[in-house]
Amino acid sequence: MKSMIAEHADLGRASAWARRVHAALDGWEIARRVRWSTWEGGELLLEIETAPTGIPCERVSIVATADRIGFLTRTFGLQVPLPGQTLERAVEDVKALTRKWFAGEVVIASYWGEGQWRGSTMVDTRQQTVSKSRRRFSTTTRSSRSP
Repeated sequence: MKSMIAEHADLGRASAWARRVHAALDGWEIARRVRWSTWEGGELLLEIETAPTGIPCERVSIVATADRIGFLTRTFGLQVPLPGQTLERAVEDVKALTRKWFAGEVVIASYWGEGQWRGSTMVDTRQQTVSKSRRRFSTTTRSSRSP
């Protein structure tokens, strides 16, 4: 993303895909109570800085680009749609992930190397361990978004 051009959802400047994402999220309670912005290139950005309980939280960003929807935090990101996935299904997946994130149900393995963060992935909570190939440089954390 380049630079912000509007501190609201300027649908006239948004890409066709971003407009479709905005329309799909328009009735979602979380999207109605937070701030949208428009960026060069037609991206729309939804920034969530308050948990559904009303408590300030680490920022969660949902960005609609030319053909993707991104769910982003400081150390985790996920992009949809997956191959063959519809926009509607991708939006539902982002909404479900957002609900789980704020409920403290997301478990993330973070990968570090040479003292720097290298990436993160979600961990299936039904598994007891992280795969052996990742175990030597990963940690599993679970944190609640509520105090």
